[in-house]
Amino acid sequence: MQRKAMVIGIKPDRIEEYKKYHANPWPEVLETISKGNVKNFSIFIFETTLFGYFEYHGKDLEGDMKKWGQNSKMREWWDIHIPMLQP
Repeated sequence: MQRKAMVIGIKPDRIEEYKKYHANPWPEVLETISKGNVKNFSIFIFETTLFGYFEYHGKDLEGDMKKWGQNSKMREWWDIHIPMLQP
């Protein structure tokens, strides 16, 4: 098992919308994450910073992440959320 983390900014005026989506993630997104050998995925918000953490239980993280991008619902989810982020 590998522990992974990520940090990225979020636009202040988009935080509440982001929280609403993540309070009820789409089942297809959760299934894609699980099939990608990811467990214990958590995202924390501090002011305008997102901190994500997950545990990877597979053998090919890059390959599993590519599969996420092949899922139409995951791409739709990203299309909604990426504009909320502020690298």
